[in-house]
Formats: sequence, C-alpha cells, structure tokens
Amino acid sequence: MKLCPHIGCLYSQNSDTARFCNKCSGQLLLQDRYHLLCFIGCGGFSRTFLAVDEHKNRCVIKQLCFPEENGESFQKAVKLFSQEAIRLHELQHLQIPQLLGYFEQSEYHHLRDLLAIRITN
Repeated sequence: MKLCPHIGCLYSQNSDTARFCNKCSGQLLLQDRYHLLCFIGCGGFSRTFLAVDEHKNRCVIKQLCFPEENGESFQKAVKLFSQEAIRLHELQHLQIPQLLGYFEQSEYHHLRDLLAIRITN
C-alpha cells in the first residue's frame, strides 16, 4: 500500500499500482521515483517516512511541514532545512545518514537519506 505524501491527507489505502491518491487525487510518487510506505515520526517542522525508490531500495524521506507557508518563520525554516541538506552532503561518516538527494515537489521540501536496516535475531 502507498501512503499519500500530501500534508493533510496521508491516506494509506492506495494500492501498490496507484499513481494518484484515492482520497485527495494528489500524485503519490515523489520525483517520479519514490513512494511512501509508512509514517515514522515528526519533529519541530518536519515529518519522516519510510519509503522505497524505483529500484526497490528502502530509504527515508524527510518532509518539511510548516503550518504557515508565508512569512519570516517559514523562510527561516526553509533556510535551515536547506542547510541541513548541505551539511549532510558534506559529512561522510558511517554513523551519519548519507544524503542521496534534495528536492522540492508540490511546494514541499524533502530530504532523502539512505536507510540502513540491520536484522538481528
């Protein structure tokens, strides 16, 4: 099942083959490549999702979600979010997620990190 990425919708009953949300009709794929599997959590001004790309690689999508998309506070949040992407790109360490891309779609800012999954018994 695909999760709708649009703020205010997050409808989770879209089929694996759907291209548009059954509830809000919004596009399900981000960058025509990634679709969301489930909600992981949220912080001060962003939400994080488990996602999968077109090669079936799991990753994390971090989405900027700010209540007001106008004003000084929003511009500051966008600036900080962009700076986070720059810093992640610059840093190379096993304990820091590798930034694979930064993109904007439908006026939402996203960070895409590599998600390392270790299965233990």
